[in-house]
Amino acid sequence: MLSTAYQATIKSIQGNTSLSGEGKRIAIAKQYVATKDQLTALSEQQTTKSRKRQADLERNLFGLRANAPTVDTVSYRDALDRVSNLDWQDGSAPRDLDRMYTNAQLSADTILTKAILSQAFAARLEPLVERYIADNPAAEADVVELWTAQASTTNLVDNWAFVIYKPSELGALDDTTIRALAEG
Repeated sequence: MLSTAYQATIKSIQGNTSLSGEGKRIAIAKQYVATKDQLTALSEQQTTKSRKRQADLERNLFGLRANAPTVDTVSYRDALDRVSNLDWQDGSAPRDLDRMYTNAQLSADTILTKAILSQAFAARLEPLVERYIADNPAAEADVVELWTAQASTTNLVDNWAFVIYKPSELGALDDTTIRALAEG
């Protein structure tokens, strides 16, 4: 793992008696900058991958096929308008959305169901999402994955994987100063 190799290299530099204090500080700064850059790149890759996966799940659960007939597109736009125009101020929207979902299920209206599910996710209406899972068990894994991804836009466990400690030799220096030190 990158952080383990980083820590071992820092300890090796700190224990190197052939380097002066300033030499150690420069070597540590170089290692810190190189490792931080690698971790930043990995974090960006992970973020891009997560965002793409979330967009794919949203498209699959809430959207239409890329080559959907025009009539489906018009119907979908109408359904989105209907669910987004519910009155959330008076508290009746969750109940109205639930009623609309029941009607969509009775009429096998998958387009309206997708629009309702999209709104249920946006409003974090867990009971309605659970109803959808009960009615569509094959979609459960995708629904749960997307629900979890949207709930934790910043996953602290994942973020900690991309953090390195700053050795004491670099003290209170900011990253710009450390980078300048590393570059000579």
